[in-house]
Amino acid sequence: MREFSPGSITGLAMHNFLTYSDVNIKMGPKLNIVIGPNGSGKSSIVCAIALSLCASPKILGRSDQLNDYIMHEKSESWVEIELETKEERKRIKIKR
Repeated sequence: MREFSPGSITGLAMHNFLTYSDVNIKMGPKLNIVIGPNGSGKSSIVCAIALSLCASPKILGRSDQLNDYIMHEKSESWVEIELETKEERKRIKIKR
């Protein structure tokens, strides 16, 4: 039996992205909840998911420019999302 359904987010990595210098988040196969105090980076995770799936930054309500998602005083940033495919235990990564 499959642990993750096809299309499920199985992981998310961020480098110099908004509030995160380096983080690698592994998702569970069911419901994942992100909690924390104001300013702890919850919205940064949502932005990383959207941008890694090639959404326009305009829909996020933060900035229209991708450069504004780079951590302060850093010159580059990236996000990478890992998705489950239809083929069992095979995953794809999208890095942007």
